[in-house]
Amino acid sequence: VNADTSFTATTPLFHLYSTAPEIRIKSSNTSNGVPLLTMIGDDGANPGDGWQVKTDTGVMTFSSDNNSVGTYNRTILTLNGNNVVTSSTVDVAGHLNVASDINIEGDIDMATGKKLTWVDSNQYISGTATGITIERDDTLQVNADTSVTFTTPQTTISGNLDISSGLDVTGLITGSGSIDIGDDIDMVTGKKIT
Repeated sequence: VNADTSFTATTPLFHLYSTAPEIRIKSSNTSNGVPLLTMIGDDGANPGDGWQVKTDTGVMTFSSDNNSVGTYNRTILTLNGNNVVTSSTVDVAGHLNVASDINIEGDIDMATGKKLTWVDSNQYISGTATGITIERDDTLQVNADTSVTFTTPQTTISGNLDISSGLDVTGLITGSGSIDIGDDIDMVTGKKIT
């Protein structure tokens, strides 16, 4: 079938039979020719009824006409191919809702100041180039079977610190309020409490 302008087939069902059937859409323009696959529901009566898939120089986009009927300029998904498959990217312009697990084998790169939240925006981990903030509405629980190590020149705790199994200190403890001790204080020989 050859047609210089257009070809229209009006049928409720189209069958393509073969041992390995293929639908191929190829642009004959060798200078950045762009093939399009456009799907329109509801006879295109409303914005957002149409979707268009476009591929151009290694980039495939999925766009809707939510802004204006027949104008596919709201790109929600972009696939960027690369000869090194692990260097390929998928860009999502909106929210990504996942109903099950996400398995990640590489790094998670967060933009500065953005949050990783739980339940609501009041429980999160956020970071910048100079620090990381962990915010919890009620209780933050850290469990370790062997040990937890904090390496820092200074640790500040606002509020009560309850220790049930001993506290080993190699530097100074400076308290601006009361220190209530319910058991012994074991001092190294020759050291002082001043």
